Amino acid sequence: MASIRWYTATMSPIAENLLVSALSLSEADRLDLAEALLSASEPTAPSPTGEEWIRAVRQRSADIDRGDVACVSWDEAKRRARGDAAG
Repeated sequence: MASIRWYTATMSPIAENLLVSALSLSEADRLDLAEALLSASEPTAPSPTGEEWIRAVRQRSADIDRGDVACVSWDEAKRRARGDAAG
């Protein structure tokens, strides 16, 4: 138990017991459990609805129609995003 002490310093006894049990699982089961726990913790994205969203879509559509913005392919957008994320 000493080897996991730094994980459990702020855990409740119930959480600590769950951790000890989880660490006895196979690696595949631990990964499945971790994924399930992380998914349960992720905030849900707001639904794209409402007047503000509709106005934004109409504005962007008008920008495209006027030629004020250039469209790029999805592959190009991903490449650019990855380049920005890489620094």
